[in-house]
Amino acid sequence: MKRIVSLILCVILTLSMLAGCGKPQKEENETPKVEDDGVMKILLIGHSTGVDSAYMLPAVAKNEGVENLVVGMLYHSGCRLAQHVEYLTGNAPQYAYYEFDVASGQEEWLRADKDGNFLVCEPTAPNDIYIDDGSIGQTMQFAIARHDWDIVVMQGNCVETANQKDGPYTPNLEADIKTIQDYVLANDIEKGTTPKFAWNMIWGMPTDRGVLRENDKTTLDTLFGGDAMNLRQGIADTARDIIKPEENFSWFMPSAAALWQAQKMGMTVQELHRDYVHGSDFTRMMVGYLWYCVLFDKNIDDCTLAPISSKLVFDALMHNTGKDLELTEEQKNVLRTCVKAAIQNPYDICK
Repeated sequence: MKRIVSLILCVILTLSMLAGCGKPQKEENETPKVEDDGVMKILLIGHSTGVDSAYMLPAVAKNEGVENLVVGMLYHSGCRLAQHVEYLTGNAPQYAYYEFDVASGQEEWLRADKDGNFLVCEPTAPNDIYIDDGSIGQTMQFAIARHDWDIVVMQGNCVETANQKDGPYTPNLEADIKTIQDYVLANDIEKGTTPKFAWNMIWGMPTDRGVLRENDKTTLDTLFGGDAMNLRQGIADTARDIIKPEENFSWFMPSAAALWQAQKMGMTVQELHRDYVHGSDFTRMMVGYLWYCVLFDKNIDDCTLAPISSKLVFDALMHNTGKDLELTEEQKNVLRTCVKAAIQNPYDICK
């Protein structure tokens, strides 16, 4: 009898063990994980010089053989970090949202309307990016929820990030950054993903005072002694000493440093800017390659610097040129030199 009881218990124990050999049971509060689709998704939260920075990244990456990429740009003109926090907490429709889905074969930027429908950008689309007339009307929540972002790129307004010590703009950069990061993390962790963050150090006003608007001259005179080099120094100092991107972010794109290096090498303000502050097509391509090298861990000397499609090329008046952007050998040399110098010495303001 004892042998029979022992045999029964053994059978019961064996069946119990087999029943637990399937897939592990999900904890009641465990978040289901989103499957990695192999597509790198990058979101910029910024303003016009951020758009200049990210604008050619999709085309650059595609030219260099990377097609599993989606780039989104959330734009509000001149937006300070404190404003981003205000718009985020108020779910305010204060942004234009643009997207370039290389992975789906897209060849140009699309723009989301206020209802979330995506429209093909007309040839003057980059001009629309800089129009802050309230007609676009998207929210930060819309952009963040759009994808399971792998990388979220942040930046500040050049004046707030250059005038931290005693300026009237944003005394709480770190707190504002954390508020935005916490929201992004909470949103994506809920979906089972954990994005990482990058910091984009943007340039300020050109050193040629003649191209500046009157209000920019006033700002320069009031806060920086009328000297654009003081503005540069402030941008670099704040990034290094307060933002501390090497410590607090997974990636650091010193976009400003690349432009400053190009000017040091002899490129004129007119060659690097198309107006009072925004980048020329050369600058956009150069910074696009800087981002590509930083985010994809590439060496600029190994890059082809192939021509950029005419769909992304515009003249100073923001008219489509109908021509591909093809660099001369001299321009390629400048681009390579400046990307390397910016990565090696990100806080060099090139006096």
